[in-house]
Amino acid sequence: MDTTFQWIDNGRVNWHYLDLPDTIKLRRELIPETDSNHYISKSAFDKSWYDDIKSAGSKVFFIAAGVFCYFDEKIVRALFLDLKDKFPGSEIIFDLTSKLIIWLSNREVMRRKDKLNLSYLRWGAGSSKSVRRWSNKIEVLDEYPVFSRIRFDKTWNRHTATQIKQMNTFKWIKMVQLRFNK
Repeated sequence: MDTTFQWIDNGRVNWHYLDLPDTIKLRRELIPETDSNHYISKSAFDKSWYDDIKSAGSKVFFIAAGVFCYFDEKIVRALFLDLKDKFPGSEIIFDLTSKLIIWLSNREVMRRKDKLNLSYLRWGAGSSKSVRRWSNKIEVLDEYPVFSRIRFDKTWNRHTATQIKQMNTFKWIKMVQLRFNK
């Protein structure tokens, strides 16, 4: 359960959590909604949630973590182009998985199919340039390796430390921040 709102709430933030119905049901049980912390029980690809945002006319800052890699590029592209049109001036930050990691992960799913309930990854890209090409109204504001802005802790076990260093060095997963211009 993501608790970003609880960490950053300054009394002026109007926050919306968007997730599938089962997840929102559990969230409501564990973390009740407030006047500034709203839950929307829909898929990100169900366009009807656009009207559920309670900050009409305002710029919106979207956060999507661990979502887009599970969908085909065509579906993610359509969502971004819709967000560009519906929420001009708004921004989104999301993780972008490299094609190598997509391939390695899917190879592992195929290898262990009977042992674990894993999902195939569908979309990845080497950089935000591929997303930028979807529209001249999409501006890349930032792109960086996912763990590059986290303070390294010398107490982490060797395996974790090695993985984090590799992720940063080879840029296998990046954080990308975009603006949808008018």
